Amino acid sequence: MIIGKKEIVDNIYQRINGAVPKSYIYDIVAVICDHIIDNLSEQLAFSVSNFGTFSVSVFHGHYGYNIASGCMQYVNPFKTIKFYPHNIFSHLAQQKKKRFVTAGKR
Repeated sequence: MIIGKKEIVDNIYQRINGAVPKSYIYDIVAVICDHIIDNLSEQLAFSVSNFGTFSVSVFHGHYGYNIASGCMQYVNPFKTIKFYPHNIFSHLAQQKKKRFVTAGKR
């Protein structure tokens, strides 16, 4: 699932029953997203309280076996973002998953 700023703003707006104009919410979400992007582009890890930690991992180039072609080939270096969920977030996600699974069995 891919979610953009607009979906985040709409979700917040609905949860607060329109108490704050969408334009204000959008500005706040934009600042948060810019901060996240700046940290990740500088390869800095950052944490969100009770949510988790994001960090950048760098994978260096190497030779590997391509199972599709059966040949050795060079894998270019790349970066990826890792997410380490906070214990509270993991617990809440498990509870929500259990409710979802049991709701489908009715």
